[in-house]
Amino acid sequence: MKMMCACLFLMHITICMAGPRASQRDTQGNTQHQKPSYTAQQNGRIVETDATGNKQYHRQQYLMKDGKVYQTDSLGNVQYHKPSFAIQNDGKVYQTDSLGNVQYHKPSFAIQNDGKVVEHNSSVNAQYHHQQHKTSGKEIYPIDSQGNRQYNKPSHIVE
Repeated sequence: MKMMCACLFLMHITICMAGPRASQRDTQGNTQHQKPSYTAQQNGRIVETDATGNKQYHRQQYLMKDGKVYQTDSLGNVQYHKPSFAIQNDGKVYQTDSLGNVQYHKPSFAIQNDGKVVEHNSSVNAQYHHQQHKTSGKEIYPIDSQGNRQYNKPSHIVE
């Protein structure tokens, strides 16, 4: 789930060219400053940040390089033995193995033209019964299978 959020964050930054920090919001729309957020650095590295703005280098980090999102260690070295995600030109996000091969037999995510992010199974059938998200401006929020915003679940904002 964290990897999917990191992918959404990276794609959202590249789509809307907003600021480099993604924070969680509660159901009333208040930014949850006491909860961790993610900060994107100039080199494509995504680091978890605590409530006071200190980077948490001991936590899982991510790196976007050549259209892929890799997990990295505390020094920023890519952990090739862990799964990564490839962002395709058509807006689909696929999991890759340690050699970089796309894992078509694993679930993938597709970003539709209207900003909806929908999970697909290995047969490329949309999994509308799984949690969906939608990107709108600087916000990423959960929606139900009909596309209605779920205000009872937290959302994320890119600041």
